[in-house]
Amino acid sequence: ALYKYLACSGKIAKEAVDSVEELKQLHHCKAPASYGGGGTYRGVTYTFTDADCGGPRSWSSTSCVIGIKEARQSGEDEDFRAYVNPPRMKWWMNSAAASTNLAADYLCPASNSRLTSDFSFFRCKSTRAYSGATTKSHTFTSAECGGKLPPFNGRDCLAVFGQRSQSGRDKQWEVLRYEQATTIKWQCPGCSANINAEVHYVCPKLRHRDQSPWKIYKCYKFFWDAGQNTISYTWKAEDCGGHLPPPTANCFSGHRGGFYQGRNEDMRVFSPKDARGFSFEWWCSGPCTGTAHILADYICFEDS
Repeated sequence: ALYKYLACSGKIAKEAVDSVEELKQLHHCKAPASYGGGGTYRGVTYTFTDADCGGPRSWSSTSCVIGIKEARQSGEDEDFRAYVNPPRMKWWMNSAAASTNLAADYLCPASNSRLTSDFSFFRCKSTRAYSGATTKSHTFTSAECGGKLPPFNGRDCLAVFGQRSQSGRDKQWEVLRYEQATTIKWQCPGCSANINAEVHYVCPKLRHRDQSPWKIYKCYKFFWDAGQNTISYTWKAEDCGGHLPPPTANCFSGHRGGFYQGRNEDMRVFSPKDARGFSFEWWCSGPCTGTAHILADYICFEDS
């Protein structure tokens, strides 16, 4: 069991944390490797099955934080969106398709859990139309976040995309960092349609920041020249605020952003217990040059 330490009348007391109950709030859904995806120039939907999610999806009727974890289909894919009821992913294919890697993480806070007592949750969504310059940005309003913005404009929060799309060749979606974390940016040349941009925030309550068994990791890496084709990077402690989660940690993960000039796509975020380890992978077909950066956020339950 995990324990938190509290100051009680000048003495240190212990309160047990039920690891089994805490982990019932965390769900991973991944399409089988045999799924071949859709065809050309069409929208595609894949609904996760019970088997894809490691058991019955009864949790999908509750309110959940959603993170796009793997969004890849062989070919020119874009506009990935994840949903909870039922758990599924939608996207657009611009060319013939074959293999896929589709995965989404869900974090569904339960009453009386440490997750619920230690964190606050925000879902910000915009469907505004944007045109003009290739690089676009949007700052969420309180109305778009359920009536209240994340504290400190999301500075200390986990922030991951649940949906990111605009009709056209959109790419380079990113949630900004620090006090600008309620602003997103992306590129879409010649686009003028409404966006579907949804970001989920998990924000620590200050009084529980150090004692919680749930730990947030916000990872960022800058490259002078990342290369081309499949690019894999294993996170280091200095990328993630000076610490890494234990290899045995159970983590919720999601794509926060990335930029690399060229035809980059197929973002995949990996957690410590995934076969690839704590890492990030994406695809960039040439010419891909210049500087690049990648971002992924995690919240991990650490049982030691």
